[in-house]
Amino acid sequence: MQIQSSDKKLEKELTALRDVLVENGAWFHKNLNIVSEDHGMSVVVDGPASPGDKMMKVPESLLVQKHGMNISLKNSDFIFEPDDSVLSPVQIEIADRMIEIYNMTNKVNLHKEECSWILYKDHPHLLDPLVQGRTQNDYLNKKYKYLHSNSTPEEDETFTCESYLQTRVLGRQGKDGQKNQLIMPIIDYLNHDHRGSPFMFKDQKDDAIMHINVKRPFLERQECFVIYGVYDALDTFLNYGFPDSHAPYVRSIPMDIDINGKGKLKVRAISGGRNKQELPKQISDLSSLMPFPVKKPDGSLEISHLMIPIVNAPHALRRVLQVLIRSLVGKDETRKFVIESVYKAEEEILKANIEFYSNIIDTIDTMDGPDHLKSMTKQVATLQRNKLYKYTFNKDFFKIDIEEEPAIEAAAQ
Repeated sequence: MQIQSSDKKLEKELTALRDVLVENGAWFHKNLNIVSEDHGMSVVVDGPASPGDKMMKVPESLLVQKHGMNISLKNSDFIFEPDDSVLSPVQIEIADRMIEIYNMTNKVNLHKEECSWILYKDHPHLLDPLVQGRTQNDYLNKKYKYLHSNSTPEEDETFTCESYLQTRVLGRQGKDGQKNQLIMPIIDYLNHDHRGSPFMFKDQKDDAIMHINVKRPFLERQECFVIYGVYDALDTFLNYGFPDSHAPYVRSIPMDIDINGKGKLKVRAISGGRNKQELPKQISDLSSLMPFPVKKPDGSLEISHLMIPIVNAPHALRRVLQVLIRSLVGKDETRKFVIESVYKAEEEILKANIEFYSNIIDTIDTMDGPDHLKSMTKQVATLQRNKLYKYTFNKDFFKIDIEEEPAIEAAAQ
């Protein structure tokens, strides 16, 4: 692995980080380069490599638990006070070098310029219209409370540290069943794209190994990417500070859908997680889009989210809705009833989402506040609406009979 940076001090620090990782069991592709330009980092494989080739392997024992880092701010730098009851000596050395690299690349100030919750702090009403497109879980609620709070300078510093580290973590369930938030050395220089490599772990006797594959989705460059999660443009704007224009789907806003008097589909809009339950092979290609369903006492079916695919999988929404509606109404309802309900729900979902973003676009300029923030809000709403406008309706879809009813029944159960 090579380091490319015009800043010799930064190059030295990155080299030292690489060396401590390799000395403790990490492996990197021979053509891998870490490139530092204008305080940004990217990962490039500059040479022949097939998609799916291993790019890096890092033992889980070298990933750093976030709650053991204890970072604070001094001026525009992170201060690191490790908890040695949580972190091992080698993890402390790795984290110390990572924090130094963050400081050398001006990450505190860059984060303040990019984080939506910090940018809109003095004008929260300009971010609120977009936030209404997401369901408030604990994670989002903490940020929303901060946005609307009269925070002290100390609270601002704490939020800056927490929100920055949150953009770098990977959630992973430990052997004790608790979910750990892990900071990933070198790996966290990889940027996000929906076509990027997933984070994969292979359990071994004494340690698990994280694998990242070569994924270079853009033909014109050699940069490698990972996928942070199944995110649309609004998700990445709220979580990472940029609207992902390449995301091929839009997450539906929260809404309740009446299924022709037979029950309600309660769509929530929780970003991030994906249903990892194994699906029947006939619909296994829907695994990244299938929400978490929960049958409620009132007979309704509450789902964690609903993705609206725009390209590549133009009928995936119908197939997901077919599974969900069959699960809601039971096996005694006819196939004709289910398909008619799918069409009706599909139209209702598209109409509600287009109206939601159109309303933001039409009203944001009438609000008080800085023009650049209003422009950012409008940009995200316009990006979402433009994607929704490209949704493919094909009334002949079910006549092709792509789905086998037994597969739908199995998935619904």
